Amino acid sequence: MQDKNPSEKKKIEGVDEGLSRVPDNSKYLVGIVFCYIFLVCFLCFGIRSTESAQEGRSLTAFPVWSLENFFNGNFTSGVTAWFSDTVPERDALMSAALAISDVKGFALTQDGEDIQFHNITAVGDADDSAKEEASGADDIGKDDAGALPEHKNEAIEGEAYTTAGAEDFTTVSNGIIVTGTGDQTRAMMLYGGNTDITTAYADTINHYKEQMPDVNVYAMVIPTAISYYCPASAEEYTGSQLDQINNVITHLRDDVVGLNVYTALGKHRDEDIYLRTDHHWAPRGAYYAAEEFAKSAGVPFLEMSEYDTDVVHDYVGTMYMYAQDIRIKNNPEDFIYYIPKNVELETTYINCILDEDWHVIGEEEPVVASFYIKQQDGSRDAYSTFMGGDAKTTKVKTSTDNDRKLLILKDSFGNALPEFLFGSFSEIHVIDSRYFIHNIRDYVKENGITDLLFANNAFHASTASTIDAYERYLTQ
Repeated sequence: MQDKNPSEKKKIEGVDEGLSRVPDNSKYLVGIVFCYIFLVCFLCFGIRSTESAQEGRSLTAFPVWSLENFFNGNFTSGVTAWFSDTVPERDALMSAALAISDVKGFALTQDGEDIQFHNITAVGDADDSAKEEASGADDIGKDDAGALPEHKNEAIEGEAYTTAGAEDFTTVSNGIIVTGTGDQTRAMMLYGGNTDITTAYADTINHYKEQMPDVNVYAMVIPTAISYYCPASAEEYTGSQLDQINNVITHLRDDVVGLNVYTALGKHRDEDIYLRTDHHWAPRGAYYAAEEFAKSAGVPFLEMSEYDTDVVHDYVGTMYMYAQDIRIKNNPEDFIYYIPKNVELETTYINCILDEDWHVIGEEEPVVASFYIKQQDGSRDAYSTFMGGDAKTTKVKTSTDNDRKLLILKDSFGNALPEFLFGSFSEIHVIDSRYFIHNIRDYVKENGITDLLFANNAFHASTASTIDAYERYLTQ
């Protein structure tokens, strides 16, 4: 047989040679898949977030592997929860989203002021007579109007800072408003309150006096920022803390001292007495309240000049976590606190052991440490400068030489009070309304307590769980 055309044969042979140089795809398939898996694992596992400064919490941890967790489904569900919660660069993404949408909630502009509302529930329209009665609200505190009457358990006279006149509210908190711009930006919780609950709160304080008749008992209901800085256009969304403070005072026994810190704070409303980015008052506000208490208790009181100051700069507090309003984050503030110059302190803590639901299940051994826990600039925990937080029993021995020993029963607002009373009492004990497992009468007797101060903000004084806890402390 005659051979094919030589040129055609050369062409076919070239094709065959080219095909022989094409790699075996199966040799590279495994490598490609491996690289893909590595890339996915790196993106999913290698740069996951572990903390959220925006939300003020640790993010979900990767679950612990075990055969039991795998077969009962806990491991796979834990991986899903971890994957969803630890998005890479979580805080940066949240900030970008907030900047794009500006803020959550709805906005209201009135008289040139922009107010942003978050999770708002209207508390009902104030009746006309109440609105008329409160028409001069801004003048309170500029003179002696509102001073506590000679009979200490009569209502505080004077006009409220807010005009909402409805007396009873079914919720304690009605949401958050954010007002102002720049370094005047302020976030505040709107107040609900409930007269029945504040009456029961007064009754509980009376029970303490009945069971400890030899102890001086005082009630300080601490107003929050909304009492002094609520814009007129938001008044229909908040209740009157003054009304509820008065309700507590008028239901106290004659031998229990109801403290009027509402007026004392109002006289200084143009100072930095409340934090703008946090739900707490500022230490300076606690100073004026402590001054009122010291007058009623008949103890010495250190003037502001007798303190050194320290500062945590660039503080953004809890209200950013609650409202997620970018204006709060973009306008941090200075957290200024005060240290007495000439008073020596020895602070002992008994820290609580908490379960996953924040219930006290035990206590650690007592430890001696500083009352002031130094925080770094930019720390969101600046308010924990005092005692490091709430879940503990604190005892401070001071160099003040008298026979007065104070026990403060409080929520977190009360944490800022002791520093201004170190020059007033030889010992100060601090117990939180949420973290105590002993009998309070035994504690008072064993520690020789002479004075007992209830220091709770208006929200806690309007909360049934606060009352339940204090009643339980008498019997547990």
